Amino acid sequence: VGDERDVPADSPDRNGAVIAAALAGILGAGGRAAARATLHRWPEGGRAAACALYAEEIRTALGPEPVFDLAILGMGADGHTAGLFSMDQVRAADAAGALTLATRAPSPPVERMTMGAALLRRSRSVMVLLRGGAKAETLRAVLSGAPFPAASVAGPDAAFHYLDSGR
Repeated sequence: VGDERDVPADSPDRNGAVIAAALAGILGAGGRAAARATLHRWPEGGRAAACALYAEEIRTALGPEPVFDLAILGMGADGHTAGLFSMDQVRAADAAGALTLATRAPSPPVERMTMGAALLRRSRSVMVLLRGGAKAETLRAVLSGAPFPAASVAGPDAAFHYLDSGR
């Protein structure tokens, strides 16, 4: 799970719970693929401690210089991705070289945790999935090179997929 809201584990606002529910059929199906599948979720607790624990979990799973085969990101109408809501947050994450960091969102729940921009950007492949009319104009700006966190984090080779909701 790339980013998380600092809310109780059973909250419907928690990304890990939503992803776990979406993957329940795969993770609970049995067989070889399910036996190898692990959903890494953000630990609970204070954000600084949770970030440190999750960074260590990433290193343990992927080594000291972790690289993901595939990062699947979303994008908000404001151009944010993961828990990175401004280019200042992206630059701060890059300068610190952080695998994980605590951030603040412009709307509730405000307290967030996210993987660092450089970690996500190093992924071998990046897909950005989005839908909704409010995001269409931002997507056009991102694809035109405007400086949004989604463009910076995803990198120049990312595949953006706009899913038309039919409305």
